[in-house]
Amino acid sequence: MLVSRLQRSQKQRGRWGRKLSRLLLLGLLGLVLVSTTASMYAASVQAPLATSGNASPKDETVFVNLGNDGAVREVYVVNTFHALTGALLDFGAYSSVQNLSDEREISLSDGRVEMVGGTQEERVFRYQGTLGQVALPWLFNVGYQLNGKTVTAEQLLGASGRLRISISVRPNPAAPSHFADRYTVQAVVPLLVDKAADVYASGATSLLVGNRLTLGFVVQPGESHLQTIEATVRDFVLPRMEITAFRAAKVQGAWRDNLQSALSGLTGGLTEMVGGTTTLRNGLSTLHTGVGELRSSLIPLTNGALEFEAALNEYAQGVEEFAAGLADLHAADLEVQKAGQLMLGHLTAVQSGYNDVSTADPLRGNARSVQFVFVTSPIEAEHYTATLPELPVPTTLTERIVELVRRILLLGRESTR
Repeated sequence: MLVSRLQRSQKQRGRWGRKLSRLLLLGLLGLVLVSTTASMYAASVQAPLATSGNASPKDETVFVNLGNDGAVREVYVVNTFHALTGALLDFGAYSSVQNLSDEREISLSDGRVEMVGGTQEERVFRYQGTLGQVALPWLFNVGYQLNGKTVTAEQLLGASGRLRISISVRPNPAAPSHFADRYTVQAVVPLLVDKAADVYASGATSLLVGNRLTLGFVVQPGESHLQTIEATVRDFVLPRMEITAFRAAKVQGAWRDNLQSALSGLTGGLTEMVGGTTTLRNGLSTLHTGVGELRSSLIPLTNGALEFEAALNEYAQGVEEFAAGLADLHAADLEVQKAGQLMLGHLTAVQSGYNDVSTADPLRGNARSVQFVFVTSPIEAEHYTATLPELPVPTTLTERIVELVRRILLLGRESTR
């Protein structure tokens, strides 16, 4: 009976070993496949890298002034150089440049920006460049409806009723897809509580601070989004809406760290398993020696002891084979770890290429990072009074009284704001 049990146990160990071998083989193939794919992707990302001669490395913030309807009015770039010493060399399709840090002059010629007379110590330097006609990565459109009728921002100023604001964000097909495919867009719409009530914005987050209710929504890289905001407004005004675009979170880095931690844990666990099996084998050897002593002292039970000893020998041999299999598994785990380290190297290359990737786009150039800030014009009285048409001069006493009352009411309305 003992022998049959040992034989069944050995068969089960054999089946378990074959299954484990198949799983290990599949894991190795998966790691090789992912590693090869990551390597190919890293090569595809790093291939289009472009440099701008010996241009100084920098960070860029692209500021865009939008109209109330989302149309682009002005684009300028603030270039930040960290630890700049010596002369400055940069490139950009600017119509004009302005030094934001000191009194030194900056020259602009055919897209080449230069400044001489640098400092001996490292310092942060900034300059602003104004862009002309440029295709931005995203297209924005803002529409307004009051009581179901389409209105302009000028018509909405000071109005009352049920308001619906539609904000559309989509990638610009006329622009390089580098930024739209990699950057997350976040929009913030501020509403004044004393001017807007019963606010509804599906899918948007909200934050109430004092008299301001801030609504926000996010557009993922490469996607389009239409956000609607409804509210009951009274004597309506709207502060500036702000839209920012920034590089998406570096998920690859966190995933790579988790993979490395998991591989380390797997290696440690298998090492403990091999060590425990070695201890078990030593214990079985001690048991085998004790059985030999038992056989010599129990003459009447010689035949049974011989059979028991044979079974133990067979079991001990199976344990030794099992331990050898675990040692092979440990060696295979080392190979898995090497493959994992190779894959981590490829992922590091992918991450590095993802961080440092550059295109020939004039907005990118030699910049290490680029951020976008879009700001719409506010719907407020001071932005429209200068464009109001001239009214005819009253001639009769009645017209003068009516005009005086109208001006008093207008001044009273503006003072309450």
